[in-house]
Amino acid sequence: MKKKNDVLIRIKLAESSRNELYIGKAEYRRSNKNQDCIEIYSDQIEIKAQRFNPIDPADIFYNYRSTLHTQIIKTLVYYFSSYQPKTIEYIEIQSKKKNIKINCDHIIQPRVGPELFPSKVNKQNIQIIFLENEKAACTLISLSYLLAAVNQTDPFLKFEKLWRSFNKLFMYIGKGKTEFDSMIKFKQHILTHNGLYSKTIDLVKNLSASEIRKKLRLQEMIRNNYPKGSNLKAYKEMISRYSDKRIMEIFEETLPYKEKELKSQGYYVEINTHIQANINGNIDKPIERISFLTLIYMYFVRNKLFHGEKIDSTFRLLDGKEHEEMEWLCEILFQLNVDVINANHTF
Repeated sequence: MKKKNDVLIRIKLAESSRNELYIGKAEYRRSNKNQDCIEIYSDQIEIKAQRFNPIDPADIFYNYRSTLHTQIIKTLVYYFSSYQPKTIEYIEIQSKKKNIKINCDHIIQPRVGPELFPSKVNKQNIQIIFLENEKAACTLISLSYLLAAVNQTDPFLKFEKLWRSFNKLFMYIGKGKTEFDSMIKFKQHILTHNGLYSKTIDLVKNLSASEIRKKLRLQEMIRNNYPKGSNLKAYKEMISRYSDKRIMEIFEETLPYKEKELKSQGYYVEINTHIQANINGNIDKPIERISFLTLIYMYFVRNKLFHGEKIDSTFRLLDGKEHEEMEWLCEILFQLNVDVINANHTF
């Protein structure tokens, strides 16, 4: 039988106290049920592994496809997500072939600064990243973008990272052939499990329709999504998927933008009847406000940013209304990502 090669990876962090964060096993790609031993403390991380092929420590640092490189990334993502950002003082790798120690001056620090999450992820729910399956990969990638987002001070750049984190989650939950299909299924998911999204809901539940509308560029969104001369059936169907009173009041206030076209296409009466019935019914579904803001409005914002339809946000003289809007959207999207990850036992 081929002899296994032992390797010990030690990551020292700038923390004086020692608190246990995780002790357990970690799977790796093509491991054939073999697992590495992981010990994560507030001051140090250790990975004990065995491989059949000889291990070159330098290869672990520079080969991104190395399973041991991935294990290092997993442990760091877990540490920074569940504890506090600390400087990596050094990474030491010991193997039969040779030992290597890289000090902080040569390490790209993933995240250093104040406490990372205003609302932290649940440690138990992110331990899935130590498995090797689609859901584990989704969670790992989403967390990596969430960590990167917190490191951004510009809200436009922060939004880009937050959206990539969110995109990975809703595409996994929805499992649709298209983004649109996945969004519909994601909406169904948060409606069904709305009790798990209370922290996100808290950010919007006390805002009136007028207050929400003032924060957004709804006229620009409607005219972008449903340009003049287009068939407005999709607009009618979008409105019909909501029933929350405050969302209906927003639709009522913005209906004049398309009133003439809706009447000419025969949709106005049906839409207005739906809006008035739900306003009069005083239906309160704050989770629908989250759905509208993320899946409708933020998707519009995302397209404007990602498709290069506007001048880059760094070329601005002052922080105006759009800057304030982005800060608010980032706050909501950040918390939603945290809530989704904490609810990963439901999907």
